[in-house]
Amino acid sequence: MSPIRTAIISVGLMTVFMPTAYGKPSDLSAGLKFGGSENGTSMTSQYIEHYNIHRRTGFAAGLFVQYKTKEWLAVRIEPEYIQKGYKTDRNGYIAYFALDSYMNLSYMYHNVRSNYLQLPVVIRLQTPIQQLPARLYCEGGYYAGWWASARQEGVIYNSSIDFIMGGRSPEECSHYHYDEKMPFVEERDRRFEFGYVLGVGVEWDFSERFTIGAGWREYRALTSYTRIYDSSSQPYYNTTRTLCMSLGINF
Repeated sequence: MSPIRTAIISVGLMTVFMPTAYGKPSDLSAGLKFGGSENGTSMTSQYIEHYNIHRRTGFAAGLFVQYKTKEWLAVRIEPEYIQKGYKTDRNGYIAYFALDSYMNLSYMYHNVRSNYLQLPVVIRLQTPIQQLPARLYCEGGYYAGWWASARQEGVIYNSSIDFIMGGRSPEECSHYHYDEKMPFVEERDRRFEFGYVLGVGVEWDFSERFTIGAGWREYRALTSYTRIYDSSSQPYYNTTRTLCMSLGINF
């Protein structure tokens, strides 16, 4: 037998019996996610007049690793970066000093954007959508978060003692604008956050190896981001919603 024929037969046998590198994907997948966040706080206006509290939007991104134990059940871990925070403002007029004049509060506001590192661990239940290469899922689990940094910005009323004693009107006082890094105060703030997470979404297999998805989640903190440091303080809790896209690869 000629060397050329021997080589052809050898290549043919290798093609038949060698496992292909592009066979059926395993139950392990990984990828990245990105999208938007919206955070609210359990903070209340208490006894402050004309005080409004709003949710704040931000950005969320991270990685994920998922292991499918059954066709309908998977475990998912997602280290992520997520922005939280809140907005406050004032409206209307309040009586000033001896109740014979009023001060407009509409220019006053306070914005806080907090940056968190989180690690959710969820159990995912999923079901196929008829004959389509897609599935719906719902998920639930717990997460641990770490308050990394924050920034605060706003405008307040400059109510200095010199101004009050000077007898000038409120309109003569300049509005003080600030935009600065928010310091972490050990006696007041907590860095660690723990809570539970619920979510729903859909995933589409656009090839044997790659998957694209879209999902909604809600994170509810069970720990306060503030400490009880005096008689007037109280616990405050974050509630964060995210809407994210994901791109995964099946190994």
